[in-house]
Amino acid sequence: MKITNDKTYNSSIISGSLLMEESRKIADLLLKKIDADQWYQAVVVENLLQKRSPVTAGKQARLIKNRLILMDKALWSLVRDGSFQVASQALLAAAIKHSRLPGDFMNTVLRQHRQTFTKIIDVKDWNLYLEQCAQINPEVGLWKETTRNNLHHFMEDTPLLVFYPGVFTGQGLRLFDKLKETN
Repeated sequence: MKITNDKTYNSSIISGSLLMEESRKIADLLLKKIDADQWYQAVVVENLLQKRSPVTAGKQARLIKNRLILMDKALWSLVRDGSFQVASQALLAAAIKHSRLPGDFMNTVLRQHRQTFTKIIDVKDWNLYLEQCAQINPEVGLWKETTRNNLHHFMEDTPLLVFYPGVFTGQGLRLFDKLKETN
């Protein structure tokens, strides 16, 4: 497994998968360049994300915003206005940039399984992957077992598109041959 040392692994991805509909709404707010008071009004007071509690709404809005602000504004437009497939790919790119965990998993474990025509990804694959991540980022080794299990279930239940219409180089993404990630 080849994983470079410039990675930030965080477990915040279990707070929400790609969150398509919510992300479209947050992308719209970002494109409108609203201020903090307008943000609070939209997310908490008006309950734009339609969550049961203001705390949950704020938490998910922050997660999505933290993912999207890492990307170019053109990607925000793809999230807000794109088809389901296009928006999914844009959100996956943002999630990968926010936490290298899913990107490296795709680039190593899924790629190896695809090359060997292995259809089942076992929990042993996930545990080995996290052990290798912990060698790069020791904080991963300190994650609670429940966090590690939740991450496994998230990765298992989230449809990660291996054949997305772009190129993942391990260092960046080029989507639809139009947008190039600039980090």
